[in-house]
Amino acid sequence: MRKAPVDDGKYAHIIEAASLATWEWNVQTGDVAFNDRWFGLIGYEPGELPLRIETWKNLVHPDDLERVMNSLDDHLEGKTENYCSEYRLRCKDGSWRWVLDTGKVIEKDSKGKPLTAAGIHIDIDDRKRMEERLHLSEKKYVSVLENSPINIYLVDRDSMRIIEANSALSSLLGYSREELLEMTPYDFIFHDKEDVDGKVSGLPEEHYGFVGERKYVTKCGKVLDVEVSANIIEFGEKKVISVVSWDVSELKKVQRELMEMNEVLTLIGKISRHDIRNRLAVALGLIGLRREGLSDDPMMIEEAYKSIQRAVDITKRMNDLEKLMTGGGRLERRDINEIIENVLSSHSVKYRIKGRCQAFVDDAFDSVVENLVTNAITHGRATRINVEMTEQDGKCRIAFEDNGKGIPEDISGELFNEGVSWGETRGTGLGLYIVRKVIERYGGKVWFEAARSGGARFVLTLPKKMKELKIEPTVSNDI
Repeated sequence: MRKAPVDDGKYAHIIEAASLATWEWNVQTGDVAFNDRWFGLIGYEPGELPLRIETWKNLVHPDDLERVMNSLDDHLEGKTENYCSEYRLRCKDGSWRWVLDTGKVIEKDSKGKPLTAAGIHIDIDDRKRMEERLHLSEKKYVSVLENSPINIYLVDRDSMRIIEANSALSSLLGYSREELLEMTPYDFIFHDKEDVDGKVSGLPEEHYGFVGERKYVTKCGKVLDVEVSANIIEFGEKKVISVVSWDVSELKKVQRELMEMNEVLTLIGKISRHDIRNRLAVALGLIGLRREGLSDDPMMIEEAYKSIQRAVDITKRMNDLEKLMTGGGRLERRDINEIIENVLSSHSVKYRIKGRCQAFVDDAFDSVVENLVTNAITHGRATRINVEMTEQDGKCRIAFEDNGKGIPEDISGELFNEGVSWGETRGTGLGLYIVRKVIERYGGKVWFEAARSGGARFVLTLPKKMKELKIEPTVSNDI
């Protein structure tokens, strides 16, 4: 037995200053030399243990021994350049201490067989204990992550690959956990990469930062509204991005429905005030003529009665529509031809209806037709209105054309804005605004064209939820 050569000469002071535990092993005899630091590392006094390789083997933790010996044998057989292994040594008090054992063969015989090996033991117990705590913490974090009903995933900051994802996120997006771990957030976040990177660069490390409302795309292509918070956390031995998200699609849907309902109710109020006012104005005008003796036409009383009855009908219809909207009702398939004919027949005007279609509308569509007809008669002085319904690009196209005096070209582009009116009989400017708002709510469009006859031509389209019937009757009140 002899001292390890690293204890002698010019390296002795370096070893002592670094508190390194050294060993030298005579591979042929089994004798081992340990320095004083090696004994102190495991709580023994120098020379208190037999200086044999068996002593060292008996101190290695049983769970580590096979792995350590395999590593040592590989080096002795020349399979590795150095020997290196981490394992636990039993201390004098019965506790276990983690060490990093590294060394190499420093002497061989003429046949290349190892004669002497030397190396050092480095105390890594604190590091390993910390790793164990981190591992337990990591397992606990993963357990919390997996059992959370909230969508959570972890992202590697360097590669931006997902390194953990819980079942809630998997269920939300429709991807398996294995699929998610092969993905990056760019694969399902609806926004541009630059936008995502900008959000990541501003994440805090001390607490979760609210990223805001975002959009995720599921495996089947559905776009979801989510609210996202994220921050930088320690996970294992590196910092990663922790992302927490909540699916707010249903909430956003309810918000949109409430906004739509509020808009509809506001529109109902405007329709009621505007249409009823128009009808009562007509009735008052007719009654006034009769009262002042300017006309003795008995039909005036009949026309005044019709106008008043129409006002009552509008009130009832709008009340029904209000109940429908506040009760969560839906549009119904209705015969557009029937609606138009009912409105036209209540006015003293000649008309012709060509074509027929059905569409999903509500009672507000009656007001659309009422306003178009009233505008033609009252403001355009029309005596005839032709309506034509056709199928075009999968939509129902309805054209109202009158023989009135038309609409000034300089306001034709603003006709459907609120408050726009024209001519001697200018009204409140709500009629065509109401028309536009109702048609847009159905997902359709409405626009104005100059008629060849010089009158006005209004065209509107209703979306695909409609069906044009093959029979195209022509309805007319011509005499």
